[in-house]
Amino acid sequence: LNYYFFNTQQWELSFDGSYLISQEEGLRELMSAAAIQSLPKTVTGTGPKVAQVGGNVIEQHSWKLGLDGRYRWTEHHEWLAGLLWQQQVVDKFRTRSNYDDSAFIARPPAGILQYLGTVEEIAAVGDEGQHHLIGLYGQDQYRFNDHLAMTLGWRYDHYSNVGSTIN
Repeated sequence: LNYYFFNTQQWELSFDGSYLISQEEGLRELMSAAAIQSLPKTVTGTGPKVAQVGGNVIEQHSWKLGLDGRYRWTEHHEWLAGLLWQQQVVDKFRTRSNYDDSAFIARPPAGILQYLGTVEEIAAVGDEGQHHLIGLYGQDQYRFNDHLAMTLGWRYDHYSNVGSTIN
């Protein structure tokens, strides 16, 4: 959604809003067959000693709202400023693997690394995690000609889960 409150040669003020649902899933080799074969039988238990594959399933949704403004001083010089709010929510986070390594990770090297035969869900981690982002930016842009421009800018972001940055 994009809405212009006004848009003239000198002034522009617009609102942007979006809602996004996404799912990411990927598998990769976590431990090679040779590494698993080198582990003692007390660690790997019974079953074939094949490569461990695993990955994560992440389902999330996010809201994003922004307000952007522009003031054009001359044909070559303009200021830009904006405000952004974003909320990202993890609805589902699952770890999948063909080995159940929870006991092995809890007590290495004595824990059992159990072969499951197929890639299965082995852990549900961090359901319904969320964080917010509030950002503010400003730019001063001067175009010398069609091929050369200079932009000076700054940006402040506050992440609810990790703190603030200024760039």
